[in-house]
Amino acid sequence: MAISSMPSATLAGKALPPERTALSQVVQKCLSCISVHLHETISLDLLSRRCGLCGRSLSIRFKEEMHMGIPEYIHREKLREAAYLLRHTDYSLSEITVCLNYPSQSCFTQIFRKYRSVTPQQYRNAVR
Repeated sequence: MAISSMPSATLAGKALPPERTALSQVVQKCLSCISVHLHETISLDLLSRRCGLCGRSLSIRFKEEMHMGIPEYIHREKLREAAYLLRHTDYSLSEITVCLNYPSQSCFTQIFRKYRSVTPQQYRNAVR
């Protein structure tokens, strides 16, 4: 199966911080843009152009509403997708690295381990 046809685990409805029940339209648009472009390089410039705010204003609003910065949110979403692919596909770590647009497999492994406390291969072995 080609990487471009990999199934997506990205959820349309994002989990909201516990104390918030609604997000501003700007932050919703930002979340949607991240979801659509998850398999590409996502820059603050891209997000700010799509959301109609300067990067600084978007970053501030996003952090206020989501209680985390944009880069951390993007890492979490990419890792959620990676976990799905590790559980439900036989794609190699290098294929998942390319699919999620990480610069290298070692970078992907380092970030995965930082957030999940295990390597991608250890995670795959544990959930299968």
